Amino acid sequence: MISFCLFLIYSGFLAFLQYKLWQKSPVMKYAIPPYDGLGYFLVYSYHLFFKKILWRVVSAVSVLTLIFIFNKLFKSSLFYSEEFYLLTYLGFLIEFPLGLFLLPIGLLILMFAHLLQPKKALSTKYSFKHYWSYAAILIIIINITLTYAGIIYKIQP
Repeated sequence: MISFCLFLIYSGFLAFLQYKLWQKSPVMKYAIPPYDGLGYFLVYSYHLFFKKILWRVVSAVSVLTLIFIFNKLFKSSLFYSEEFYLLTYLGFLIEFPLGLFLLPIGLLILMFAHLLQPKKALSTKYSFKHYWSYAAILIIIINITLTYAGIIYKIQP
């Protein structure tokens, strides 16, 4: 929540500075009130400053919803209580399309780890609690690679 507020304050400050800059510009002053409506500036500010933050919130809320659904399906035996907060925060830190892959990647790794154990150990509870951060770093590296290759821009909203 603190990260979201800081990002939102920072983006709002940048939008305010952009508005002040446009007021002083001899060309761009015609794109803001009183010469034109506020709509163009709001859309511009959304795409330049607020879009990534708002879509990261969508990613974090989606991850949190999936955690609750999976936890209800498995009768509260899949995740520890602190994993709800950790996964939501990590889902917020990763950009939108790839933030949704954090939970499935972690669950696949857990499933493979569970299948590789002997049959006696199948009744024990496995947690990815200490490794979610590593999975998030892996996804961030994938994000950087895909962004550098120019692929990620095709799937972002």
